[in-house]
Amino acid sequence: MKKFIIIDHSLCNLQGHHYECSISVAEAAVRAGYQPIILANKALSRSLLSTEIKIIPVFDVDWFNQPIVVEEEKSNKENPEKKTFKEYINYQLYTWNYKYPKWSIFGEKVEGSTKRSKEWLKKDWQLLRSIPLSNTLWGLLKIIWGLIRFIFGLAIKSISEITKKTGKLSQNPIAKNQTFTETLAEILPTLNLTPEDQILIHTFGIEQLEELYYFLEKSDRASLPTYHLLFRRDTDEPLVLNAKGMGLKICLQAFYDSQLWPNKIRFYTDTEDLVRKHNALSPVQLSQVPIPFRQEKLANSSSQEIKDFVHIVYLGDARSEKGYQHLPNLIDALWTTYLQPNKVRFTIQSNYNIQGGEVEILAAKLALSQYPENKIKLIDHPISADDYYQLLASADIVVLPYN
Repeated sequence: MKKFIIIDHSLCNLQGHHYECSISVAEAAVRAGYQPIILANKALSRSLLSTEIKIIPVFDVDWFNQPIVVEEEKSNKENPEKKTFKEYINYQLYTWNYKYPKWSIFGEKVEGSTKRSKEWLKKDWQLLRSIPLSNTLWGLLKIIWGLIRFIFGLAIKSISEITKKTGKLSQNPIAKNQTFTETLAEILPTLNLTPEDQILIHTFGIEQLEELYYFLEKSDRASLPTYHLLFRRDTDEPLVLNAKGMGLKICLQAFYDSQLWPNKIRFYTDTEDLVRKHNALSPVQLSQVPIPFRQEKLANSSSQEIKDFVHIVYLGDARSEKGYQHLPNLIDALWTTYLQPNKVRFTIQSNYNIQGGEVEILAAKLALSQYPENKIKLIDHPISADDYYQLLASADIVVLPYN
């Protein structure tokens, strides 16, 4: 049977819709007569392994070329982000100032006094170090410390030489994360692929696009399967413009000049605007494809429940590019006329993470949490595919305030 390989090296949990996208494509591949195989990140939650679709966790890095730390399994109901003590304190201070603005002045004074005291201590330390060391207690202490370091250093050196001579020095090499294409070079030969097989990569960085070019350029083209790459970001986004290496435009030109496109690799994106922007960069032409979506699941989740209110739903991460910060203003505008008399209810499902410094998102979440849950229901953790489609099916209006 022909194989359809889905490379999703960021897939590790339900966050970011990676799982839903890959499973949707895999099920479509089955209907088209292919055997689907999903290649995921090594950090993949074992609860996501499927008995129906083969999923192999093999990648060390995600589409940012960053390793994903494997954490203990967490419940879908609660998935709090681990924060450092400093992050926790900053979050609590921000929450306090937001909820109790009268006390924020006092908090600012305390914070200012703490910062000034810290600066004064730094200056005092610098002045202390500038005092001549001769005939001072500080000088004597520094001399003693120097002698201790010297003696200790000699002892360490002697022990090291003895250990080397006896061959007992243990070597503990640090494990190096494999790059995106290093993993491809290792796993793909084990799958026994043929030119009739297909490989889809639906999420990747521009640096990895360049890696893939060099990987394919030195491969035996006669035995290569056909690669399909889905571009998901705008050509003028910082992640695209500031990418290291040759960059998107030159990379596409390289695929064209090498004749890898369109014989062995094809490119796609999901909107007419992105097709136009990418096609203006080089002779390589992208095609538009729909966003993977399991219509049958939505149909199966449809409810015949009769409601006496309009259910408005927001689905997406709590990020500024998703327009999450606009939700409080929207709810405030509808509160008196629609929400208070129970004509409208909101459900806001968004994975929330304060790391990254988006203060406006934190302020929006705090504002939304002030409303009663029977009018504004907040779900701030990833939900299963079944729950996702159930929530979507229950919506009368879906809000998409994307930038």
